[in-house]
Amino acid sequence: MTEALAKILVADDEPDLRALLQRYLSDQGYSVRTVDGAGPLDVLLQRERFDVLVLDVMMPGEDGLEALPRLRAAHPDVSVVMMSGNASIETAVQATKAGA
Repeated sequence: MTEALAKILVADDEPDLRALLQRYLSDQGYSVRTVDGAGPLDVLLQRERFDVLVLDVMMPGEDGLEALPRLRAAHPDVSVVMMSGNASIETAVQATKAGA
């Protein structure tokens, strides 16, 4: 059995997108877990170590941009990739400044 390339956590409220990303990234050799929002994200990050967090910008409750500064402070060693179907240049700049 070979070890996964990296451990990735995908946080997105769209179940089809979570399933697609999990399937694709797993096929590429990554270990992938998924959650549907910031609450479950926090719980999983407390229990497991991840190399990469793929975080949706727009989620119900606390969205990705709101969660990003807190997540970066609590988990500075985790690389964060922000994604959105509705993002603008302003959103990209905001996410980059916050540590994504």
